[in-house]
Amino acid sequence: MEDDEREQLGQLPDFSGRSPPGTGVDASRSDSSTSPSASSPRTGTITSSVSSLNSIPTRPADSEATGYFQGLFSGERLKARSNQLVEPFQMKYEGNWPAKKHLCNIGSHPIVKVYDQSLRIPVREAVASLEWWRIDIVRIGFSDREIENPVFILITVNDESVSYEAGQKAVDACRGLLIQLGLTDVHVLMKTGKPDFGSSDIAGFSTAFDTDVPLPREPYATYPRLGESLGPRNRGAHHAKGDTAASSSRSFQPVYEMDQPSTQDHRALIKHCEYLQEEARFQIRRIEQWKSDAEGGKKRPPPAHVLDQLATFDSHLLELQERKAAAHSFGGTNGRLFGEVFYAPALSINVKHDNLNDWALIRLHPDRFARSPKNLLPPLTEKCRTTFNWKLEVEDRIFPNDLEQPLMNTVSFAQAMKATTNDTDGFPTFRVVKHGRTSGWTAGRMNELRSDCVRERGSLPTTELCIAGIKGKPFSHPGDSGSPVMDGRGHLMGILNRGGLSTGQDLTYVMPIEWLVEDVETSLK
Repeated sequence: MEDDEREQLGQLPDFSGRSPPGTGVDASRSDSSTSPSASSPRTGTITSSVSSLNSIPTRPADSEATGYFQGLFSGERLKARSNQLVEPFQMKYEGNWPAKKHLCNIGSHPIVKVYDQSLRIPVREAVASLEWWRIDIVRIGFSDREIENPVFILITVNDESVSYEAGQKAVDACRGLLIQLGLTDVHVLMKTGKPDFGSSDIAGFSTAFDTDVPLPREPYATYPRLGESLGPRNRGAHHAKGDTAASSSRSFQPVYEMDQPSTQDHRALIKHCEYLQEEARFQIRRIEQWKSDAEGGKKRPPPAHVLDQLATFDSHLLELQERKAAAHSFGGTNGRLFGEVFYAPALSINVKHDNLNDWALIRLHPDRFARSPKNLLPPLTEKCRTTFNWKLEVEDRIFPNDLEQPLMNTVSFAQAMKATTNDTDGFPTFRVVKHGRTSGWTAGRMNELRSDCVRERGSLPTTELCIAGIKGKPFSHPGDSGSPVMDGRGHLMGILNRGGLSTGQDLTYVMPIEWLVEDVETSLK
């Protein structure tokens, strides 16, 4: 293999016939016994010993720390990496603009077969002394052909408490584990980040209704649709307000009421309508003044397309007034009463599956729901459908009528973890969609390995199902927790419970519906 190919894949350099010290790998051999892509790597018990390489990595310069993840992880910095010696940092450009890296699922790679058995626990042990938040196994690179991008163990840590020296030591330890298994094409990256408090942590009006986020049109419908409405109905238990200890008791008595939309979203919607109304009035005044100036000979008359905008702004004002009036008609909390918390387990680790239990059962309020609402979804957007269908053959694509029926069927955990479709590049992919409170419809790809996550400082790590976005588009935004996640035929796969851009992540974590139903049944016995 040529040096430039090694650099692209992030592999170790040629050691001229000798093994790197401490690895036990014969670098001079070229047969399939040492090639991780030619055969499955060795399995067994391994230790997190640090391999001594022939050079010493150095602390990333500021340009490298801020630019290494160009296009990914907004506001997060590179802390340490194991491929510094074989891949010196250099900013890449597309014309005058920095090129963007892509992050995606693993697809087909030997690490998928051995990580759970031989790497997950040793990697956790290697970073045990650090304050870390997440450990993801993903592909990251510049190529649009995902299979050409190398696989990394991506570790997110607290920048304030983890020094470069401690971080590099842990990175080297993890790299040593990979070398012992013959996974020499997999490197380790460590970046800074924030603890994962979930994707619903909304900080005020500007975040809740950003201009790039679609505004829900019918949050006050008598029969809210699953995942469409605002408020805690489509959120996990940790987003409900009230006495958590009481709600987790086994008396199964309603403890506190829940409004939907929530008070915060109710006020934000009204404020947003008022903002848009003022903007429309400003544009109307501007055009009317232009007409007046033209009649007085001060300006040329406005063109026809500008005059046509008057009718558009008038119609928009009327629509906003109707929406605002509908919101005001619900009055206080009683008018937006959704139901009562019937049961919500305290946040805990599911011993059987090692994931976070995060759900709540809500008893619907009879005054608002004369009958149970159907699990219908709003129309699939063209933007989401285009993203989902990227590089898919016609028979594997999603069509608008695929999601018109109520949610009835589910996808098992085993099915979700096994990609049965290849894209046009031959890259394995299990694609999903979701409809969330904030970002609406989005598409993503299931990762073949679960991620290790620490929810907040002092909590124990859990192992969560992971979804990556497609074409650099995030799968979730703040406020999307509780959204239903489905395959391309509308079969429910899971419930979104954390991730999204609230912490600068391009990854989202999901609780499988199979495990959620199992936990509900166990809790109510």
